[in-house]
Amino acid sequence: GTTSDKITIELHSATVGQYATLVYSATNVDLASNGTATARIPASNAGSYYVTIVNRNSITTVSGAPVSFAASTISYDFTTAATQAFGSNMMSIGGTFVLFSGDVNQDGLIDISDMVPISNLSAQAATGYLTEDINGDGLVDVSDMIIVANNSRQAIGVITP
Repeated sequence: GTTSDKITIELHSATVGQYATLVYSATNVDLASNGTATARIPASNAGSYYVTIVNRNSITTVSGAPVSFAASTISYDFTTAATQAFGSNMMSIGGTFVLFSGDVNQDGLIDISDMVPISNLSAQAATGYLTEDINGDGLVDVSDMIIVANNSRQAIGVITP
């Protein structure tokens, strides 16, 4: 189909020092293979919020600035510039900015501790919708380990306001 993964879209307080305040969370949102996702946000959340994207094996990524939810339709494009993410916490692939993949244990860092479960499942040639399948091809193998190894060298971690 056209769904490549599932994500959670969170709205966090835009008040200085209050990012930890989670205002709304849309879970199990389809992430299309073209990189788009659509979620219905209740009209009661008509303020400005940091938009946070949470994925099963990517670094949690936060919008570069608060986004206004005053209009009936809101669009935010993380792919156009590194500055679309707080702390410019994305990388460019072919001119499109993407989230960092490889945070298998969801501890906020991509490091060697993420490699162990991938290595274990790779030895079994595990298949399916697995957190350890970093590239999303349905198979846990060396190609997933390469992504984690490359991203761990960049000391990638969650950056929040």
